[in-house]
Amino acid sequence: MKKIGLVFWVVYAVITFAQNQSDKFIPSIYNTINKESLENGYTLIEQIHLWGNGSIWSNYEKINFIYNEHYQLIEKKIFSWNDTAWINSKREFYNYDDNGNDTLIIKQYWVVDKWKNSERILKSFNLNNSLVQIINQNFYDSLFINLDKKYYTYDSQNNLIDEVYQFWNDGNWDNRTRRSRAYNNNLVNEIIDAEWNGSEWVNDNQRLYEYDENHNKTLEMLNNWSGTEWNNHIRWISNYNSNNLISELILDEYIESIWLHSEKNIYTYESLNLLEDKRLRWSTFDWDTSGRIIYLYDSNNKCIERQFQNYRFGWEDWTRHTFEYDEFGNLNIESSYTWVFTEWVNNHKYINSYAQLTNVEQNQKATIAYKLHQNYPNPFNPSTKISWQAPVNGWQTLKVYDILGNEVATLVDEYRNAGSYNVEFRMQNLQLSSGVYFYQLRVGDYLETKKMILLK
Repeated sequence: MKKIGLVFWVVYAVITFAQNQSDKFIPSIYNTINKESLENGYTLIEQIHLWGNGSIWSNYEKINFIYNEHYQLIEKKIFSWNDTAWINSKREFYNYDDNGNDTLIIKQYWVVDKWKNSERILKSFNLNNSLVQIINQNFYDSLFINLDKKYYTYDSQNNLIDEVYQFWNDGNWDNRTRRSRAYNNNLVNEIIDAEWNGSEWVNDNQRLYEYDENHNKTLEMLNNWSGTEWNNHIRWISNYNSNNLISELILDEYIESIWLHSEKNIYTYESLNLLEDKRLRWSTFDWDTSGRIIYLYDSNNKCIERQFQNYRFGWEDWTRHTFEYDEFGNLNIESSYTWVFTEWVNNHKYINSYAQLTNVEQNQKATIAYKLHQNYPNPFNPSTKISWQAPVNGWQTLKVYDILGNEVATLVDEYRNAGSYNVEFRMQNLQLSSGVYFYQLRVGDYLETKKMILLK
């Protein structure tokens, strides 16, 4: 396998791990930019991006976020710094349907003294508020012209089964790629990517997945299509600790009919906080240390530093990210630095400003879609709050289960009107041990389950 291919799959493996972990491990400002209020009753209203130059920070870009009365983002204004003042650069407008789905995004850029249209994104949703189509258009000669499109189909459980990408060509939509998914117990067990050859879909690659009894992904295998059959290519093997947190991720390559080790990540925790992500490369007969990421936390278990180091003759600093929070837990400042010779050199900094929402309960009555929020705090002891929302009247059931699927508690089991609700799950009369639990919301045909962790 060519070196560039190996680098790509290593990067993919790291990204795959990051996507399957809690946000607390790898915080990013981009996770805070959404179209609704934050769960702590605050919303992001401004972000300033600074560019590092040695030990100096210089203004680079500023974003202002404007919301409607339901705390949905309706406009994003982007300014650039011209050495003396903030000047117009770009802006985006958002529109929503009655269920709160963002159906329209218009992007504009500033030219000399006025705004000009740049792009338009059109979205449509089904009755389950799942995205079924997204069309990207470019603005040209006073008109929005189709560029490309994706459309999505779902099964009866609202699982995404097909994702088709098309390109606009001479007045018609031409197929380009398709991604198909198959499920077992609502867990993806196969993904097939195919390309359109002008008359039919031709297989490209296949991903197979396996899980343990706790729904943790233990195996992901990538296979390539030879024209007649699937051939082994790469696989990722994951192991987990007693708290169902990933402890090891191994990347293997299939070469000359055998699986050979390539890279491995080892994850070390303190309680539920990830302390170290150590990366190793396979060298003939053994694993050689390659690099690591070290995490530091404050007393509230929020990550305050993430440091990357490479290993040659010893550990050498590479990059560092720091995170500062306000008294309400909002990510206030995110900074990154690069190690140059003997000191840390400024790289990027994001400064965020928030506003506290008023009359939150009143405005949330116009709640927009089904949504089960992550419990807070998580991990928890002795209690935690679970919040959810439903757009229709109906019988609502919220139950807690242990890792074996045994029912632990029924928190809600009654008819309720559409709206937003929350309930506190307390340990008072329950003999529960530390570990993973699941809470499940059912409203009519809608069903969603999330994982939470009890830590005594």
